[in-house]
Amino acid sequence: MATSSAAQPGSVARLQHAFALRLDVNVLPGRAVIGRFDGEHVALALANPGGTVTVHWSDRSDKPQVVRVNRDVTALAAASLSPEMPNDILLVGTPTNLMAYDLHHNKDLFFKDVADGVNAIVVRSPSKSSTPLAIVGGNCSVQGFDAVGDEKFWTVTGDNVTCLALCDADGDSSDELLVGSEDSQIRVYRNEQVIWETTEVDAISAITTMHGSCFAYALANNSVGVYDRTTRLWSAKYNARVVAIASFDLDGDGVPELVVGLSDGTVDVRLMRHGTIVQSDTMGASVAAIVVGDYRSQQAPELMVCAIDGELKGYASAEPDQRSARSVSDEVALAKMKARLAELQRELAGYDQNLAAMQKPVQQLGRIPPDTKISCALGPNLTKTALELRMSTSNDTLIKFVILFGDNVFEGESLVKYAAQPEKSITVPLSLQKNVSCDLMIKVVIGYKGSAQDHVFELSHRIPKFASFSYCKPRDLPFIKSLVTLPLKERVSRVILWLNQSFLLDFAHRNDSDSLNVGFKSMRDDTVLSMSVGNDTAGQFQIRTDDMQLAGDIIQDLCAFLSVDDCESSASFPVDFEQFEGVLRGVKEYSDLRKRLCTEMADLINLVKMLVIKGEDARLLGDMGEMKTQYSELMDTNNELIRELAKRSANHEALLGALKKVNLMIQRAARLRMGTHKTNLIQACHNAIKANSTGTLLNIIKAGHE
Repeated sequence: MATSSAAQPGSVARLQHAFALRLDVNVLPGRAVIGRFDGEHVALALANPGGTVTVHWSDRSDKPQVVRVNRDVTALAAASLSPEMPNDILLVGTPTNLMAYDLHHNKDLFFKDVADGVNAIVVRSPSKSSTPLAIVGGNCSVQGFDAVGDEKFWTVTGDNVTCLALCDADGDSSDELLVGSEDSQIRVYRNEQVIWETTEVDAISAITTMHGSCFAYALANNSVGVYDRTTRLWSAKYNARVVAIASFDLDGDGVPELVVGLSDGTVDVRLMRHGTIVQSDTMGASVAAIVVGDYRSQQAPELMVCAIDGELKGYASAEPDQRSARSVSDEVALAKMKARLAELQRELAGYDQNLAAMQKPVQQLGRIPPDTKISCALGPNLTKTALELRMSTSNDTLIKFVILFGDNVFEGESLVKYAAQPEKSITVPLSLQKNVSCDLMIKVVIGYKGSAQDHVFELSHRIPKFASFSYCKPRDLPFIKSLVTLPLKERVSRVILWLNQSFLLDFAHRNDSDSLNVGFKSMRDDTVLSMSVGNDTAGQFQIRTDDMQLAGDIIQDLCAFLSVDDCESSASFPVDFEQFEGVLRGVKEYSDLRKRLCTEMADLINLVKMLVIKGEDARLLGDMGEMKTQYSELMDTNNELIRELAKRSANHEALLGALKKVNLMIQRAARLRMGTHKTNLIQACHNAIKANSTGTLLNIIKAGHE
């Protein structure tokens, strides 16, 4: 991983806008799209507070078109949903619905109830079919709807979906679906199957396609970065909140840059490959959204940045013949050469100082033996039940402090450990909150007591994925009722190789051994785990743990190491399954209550209408007594309607929480399988949910099939 820093002021060019407008609306962050809603002219659609969407046409001088949704707008998209449809459709997501609205013909294509909510929308075909689908991400699920609102695609994720994008992430010339979620995961889907996933340090707030197989991301901790397939090219962190990111070729070199919009109004342009800031501009208020389209009908796309107060700036891509000899790329190269020159000058000055001080005592000068080495060892401290990283020198030099950098290891991604008294070794406790492997980048500062100069050693150390589990003998573990069994046709020696790589172990395999039985205990939460394979398990690989998520992590990691693409399993988690049965009963109760509340509210609304008419009739007839009676009853009915609305809101939140648990259970069950078995389980679970067959759903989760 490369981490970029802010560019020097002299190397950042001012981003010159091609046009600027002031839209008389407030804009919700992340909710702006470009579309050809009449099939010809480009329009800008912006979500506003109060449940409205304002559509601005660049070729019209009259007032903008206003679409009243009357619900909180959570997501926007614009695209055609049918090959026969020449114009784009405005897709509006709310906490409970998805609306497809045809602005040109002023009609709804469909209005779909989405129980999991709509947090993000993107339009694509999830398979090789030419029929587009509106893909929506919600409460631990991803759904796809066709032009009439029929559900054609469904899968589950590990947490609430925050963003969606399309990208050829594996270089196979067809787009995959990229899903970012609140559990810090970026997942790449080919149809319903996850072909790759990675864990970041915070919730994913935005994803955008860059160029080829590259895509950019933004995190809730104000970080941005770029991946090329499965390799992270660079990442950088801001002090202000990252609101929006977009891909656009501003310098006209054929390679798009990453445009980043911040909450302090800053707009930065970063080079895709190494993240250097090359251009920058400032809005008068926080950036709300960044979109790309031919808004002014210039026959070329333009970059548009919109602020939350309605300020809009547009930027055009530079033509190749308009770029000066000293282009932005030249300025970046010059800045790099200047930085390298300064580095060499500092290095030369250091040599001069060393030559001038050759007559001083060695330890006072700070020179250390040329064969000095730093050893690094990672291991458990069973007394403190914690993971520790121990560094030591190979001679009498002393460690003064160490700096460690690691994603998913430290809060803030780094840690500095000072020794109270410099010693030959130093121990750093590590608290791993996730089962994620990472490379620690370490800087060790060593020297002598009282030395004028210290030396910095740079090294790296890999932390295994399950490093927080300490080895223990299986007979020392309590009996574990929960069990996952899978037919793994692999030699025991290969499984041991995986254990040595993914755990803090160094097993030596005996050639005459065809069985394995190991146990572990988590230093994080005391979770116990055992794994066995051999004659006692009839050739089956068994994983015993009460943590269903952990069992899935182990199966996914083991199958990836062994290059197993297709694997089935059977699972038994008595406690989890009993709780899940309660969740399913809760879903049914909440759904029944929701229907009853809707019926009661409809009756109350009809009563309100009737009372208003009767009250107005009495007023027109001059019967003040009857009018007061009707309006008094109207007030009581209105108060009752408010109470019913509060009940319905509480019921909706409870139902949403229960549905999230259902989707999470399906996702965890799917991670106990691989390949087609995983995909088939998700589809079978979805069919069982649609058929309202809770018994079948639980059996599918246990056995992996109907």
